[in-house]
Amino acid sequence: VDVDSDDEESVQSETSSMDSVYEVLSKPSSERTNEDIERVMDVLQYMPAFSNMTSNIREAIFHVLLLTTIPEEGHVLINNGDEVDKWYVVLHGQLRLIRDSNPDKILHIGESFGVSVSLKVLPHRGRLVTATKDCQVITSCLLLTTSCLLL
Repeated sequence: VDVDSDDEESVQSETSSMDSVYEVLSKPSSERTNEDIERVMDVLQYMPAFSNMTSNIREAIFHVLLLTTIPEEGHVLINNGDEVDKWYVVLHGQLRLIRDSNPDKILHIGESFGVSVSLKVLPHRGRLVTATKDCQVITSCLLLTTSCLLL
């Protein structure tokens, strides 16, 4: 058994799957097909941000998510006190939440932040910055997230 060959195939498959997700999420929402959404669901449904949702809610959210790439490390996404009206999920890279009174928290692939379960626009506590180069996050605005959750 060639373990290295199996590992290479697994990595290539994961890369191909994520490339497919990037391709779909780069399209305008109105151009995404049901097949596109199925491809995204197959890859992202197990991420912590989506794992507790029903398939209907995941499907609705995947129709409206927007992909953003931040090329530089240290880019500020959210400043302390900013009103946060979006729900974010880390798709690639890491983000750092910096709060004066607490140790920094690193957000990893599949973790979410932003609009809370209360769906209220609240001021953000701390600064959220990219901790790695080429971070990719997917976002949904409060109105769209609310609509999906009410389905």
